[in-house]
Amino acid sequence: MNSRPLVSVIIPVYNSESYLRECLHSIVNQTYDNIEVLVLDDGSKDSSVSIVQSFSDKRIQLFVTPKNSGIVFQLNKGLSLSRGKYIARMDSDDIACLTRLEKQVDFMESNLEIGVCGTWLETFGNGYPEKWELPLTHEEISTRMFFGNCLFHPTVILRANSFDCYYSDNYLYAEDYELWTRLQANGVRFANIPDYLLKYRLHGQQTSAASRAVQQKSAEKILARQLSRINCCNPRAMKFHKVLNDQEIENDLFLEFTSWLNKIITNNHILRVFPEDILRESIFKVWRELSIKHISSVKGLLAFNSSILKWQLSSSERCRMVYTGVKNLILSSYRRTKYSKFYLGRPS
Repeated sequence: MNSRPLVSVIIPVYNSESYLRECLHSIVNQTYDNIEVLVLDDGSKDSSVSIVQSFSDKRIQLFVTPKNSGIVFQLNKGLSLSRGKYIARMDSDDIACLTRLEKQVDFMESNLEIGVCGTWLETFGNGYPEKWELPLTHEEISTRMFFGNCLFHPTVILRANSFDCYYSDNYLYAEDYELWTRLQANGVRFANIPDYLLKYRLHGQQTSAASRAVQQKSAEKILARQLSRINCCNPRAMKFHKVLNDQEIENDLFLEFTSWLNKIITNNHILRVFPEDILRESIFKVWRELSIKHISSVKGLLAFNSSILKWQLSSSERCRMVYTGVKNLILSSYRRTKYSKFYLGRPS
């Protein structure tokens, strides 16, 4: 009898004949062998089912849904069928590095407080190969959940018996992000292993423009819920939240945006929802860059002086920024007055 914990690998499949064989080979040849591989076919019209059936490995179990029911249905079906202590996600077009599961199980066995663990990944296929990385610790990941998803879904392994885990079908194409934020609110802890343990394939059959629009709407609903946890979800919240990622905002809104940031920091300090120091530092970096851009306007100066974040600047930098802003305002006012007199005084 194998003394190592069983890992249930969930692989949803839909018309994946081009890549499925390579994906399955990467799983059944893992250095960690105590696995069950749950392949959930979602009504494929190609040869995906035949490819799975061509494998003689008894650890592979095929479940076919005749009618296409969507990935959320298949993921939840996989969760309900899993028997393992751990549940690992895998996409049918990706390739797992051969030591992936061994390294993740070792990590989970050594860090019993962690409920969900992802890894870094390498891209391949279309375009130049890239290495994608994410924060490592629970505190960093939990804070980044305020800004967006911070786990690569096909790299994740979950501790099966530590929480009630299911995907919601109300957040299409962002069902993983919704699950992580829900688990976060219930006290589940996260980690990422700093190793490239998945090869993530980029190809033309991935998410369409229409799907990305749906995904964006789903993400906005999740972000609104995150903001509601610290009572900061006002009518402009989504616009302001986008600023934190894009680092661009109209001058007329900068003062209001700064007040919103003050509220986020103050409310989170009171409610203790997100790790305070990391959230404050993340917001500070954006605010500082925007302040440099906008301080040469009246509203920019007012916003700078009203911000509780200014105290994170050194006294010399605070003075230098205010001096620059006031100087540029005076020069701008002087130029407008000079040119106004010039044009008003021109002979007709």
